[in-house]
Amino acid sequence: MEAVIAQISQRCCELVEKDDKFGAGKKFVKFEIDPAKSGTDQFASAAIFGNVHFENEKSNSNSIGTGTSSVPVVIKTEPPFPKLREFFNSPLQFHNEILFYSRFLPFLSTFLVEDKSSYFVNFLKGGTQDPVLLSYVMMENASKHGFRLSKSKQLLSLDHFLLAVKRLGRFHALSYIAKYQDRTTFDSLVTQIKETSWTDERLATGVGDSDLIHSVTRAIRKFDNSEAKQIVDGESHEIYQNKVNKLKEMIFDCPTRFMREITAPKEPMAVLCHGDFCRNNILFKYSEQTNVSEASTPVDVIFFDLATIRYSSPAIDLSFFIYLNSNPEIRRHWDLILQNYHEGVRVNVEAYAERNKINVIEGKANFTSSSSGIFLPSLEDVHKEFIYHAIYGFMHCSFFLPAMMVDNPSEMFNEEVAGGDFWDVPEEVRHKVQEAMAGEEGTRALNDLVQHMFDMNFV
Repeated sequence: MEAVIAQISQRCCELVEKDDKFGAGKKFVKFEIDPAKSGTDQFASAAIFGNVHFENEKSNSNSIGTGTSSVPVVIKTEPPFPKLREFFNSPLQFHNEILFYSRFLPFLSTFLVEDKSSYFVNFLKGGTQDPVLLSYVMMENASKHGFRLSKSKQLLSLDHFLLAVKRLGRFHALSYIAKYQDRTTFDSLVTQIKETSWTDERLATGVGDSDLIHSVTRAIRKFDNSEAKQIVDGESHEIYQNKVNKLKEMIFDCPTRFMREITAPKEPMAVLCHGDFCRNNILFKYSEQTNVSEASTPVDVIFFDLATIRYSSPAIDLSFFIYLNSNPEIRRHWDLILQNYHEGVRVNVEAYAERNKINVIEGKANFTSSSSGIFLPSLEDVHKEFIYHAIYGFMHCSFFLPAMMVDNPSEMFNEEVAGGDFWDVPEEVRHKVQEAMAGEEGTRALNDLVQHMFDMNFV
């Protein structure tokens, strides 16, 4: 750990004295770790919290005095376990995140007109070939500005949803503007995104496929008369059998291939997606700065963790977020949630078009590749994107939702392997733990997702 802190200190020194991130003429004093904080809500990386101290004017003093300032930072590094780094393709994830902050975001931000507020945390520095840290991303700790994770780990209130999806819509809108104004630059940046999940290697080896099949099986078992009784919990689910069969037909042969197909971009709806849009990667600001509770009303929102960006359907972001962080009560407001998302898209597209006297062409039915104007999806288009694409969010949730419903899911694995290597858990043990994760409550939550997909005719 000492070597890691020493290397972080070196990178912070560069940040202050070479990169001038906090203004010219500053002198680095020290990096001070905050041991009370940790990245417990992140799966694919490790996080170190601390403060960068620097003198406002260069002097010969190394002590922290009246002429010094400090900035709270978060340094995200690769996970400590080699097998986990390999599974998540950590170097490629960090490549994507640095690409987003250093190239994509500055480019897309040029198309903002009315809403100049930040959509993302403040990026400071990053690298993928550090001799000690390997890959890292350094960001300003947004708590300085009053942002924090929601109190609830899994379920978000409707107020949280409406605020988050409207901001997401504003972000997605920038892709539609960019594709009209500078398609060459946009496409060039898209080609630099690395696939981290559904790779050629996983397609060839099938790594992870059995886990997805098992988690989906748990979710649909209640509705599958080929595996369950005709009557379950007093209900007949025979009407869903065709949808169950269709879902199994699409997924079970090769989940990796299916996910590659479902995430393939289709014009003109495709946008730059966050790729892992969920509560864990969203920070909210509340009207009250102290005593924040699950009932507190958020007033602002920013996003972070752009390691799995991809060019795809906007429903990739929306379906994962809604399915992972809602319950049936929240999903009763489905139309309102999508209306707020669409309003976010509309505001940014129309503001830019009006400022620059450009036509707006609303609706896929009215848009062709030769159309002269910025494409704006209709609200109907947004709803239709969930047909087929909603399965993307469901697939991820079938695995992650039960894990989000327990305090420490890794403890369940540790009990089974009795001190063995966490990342070498045998397949049968993984499946046993998957089946038991969050118990009957977890199964009911998955059943609710399946029934929503079927009732909405997304399959």
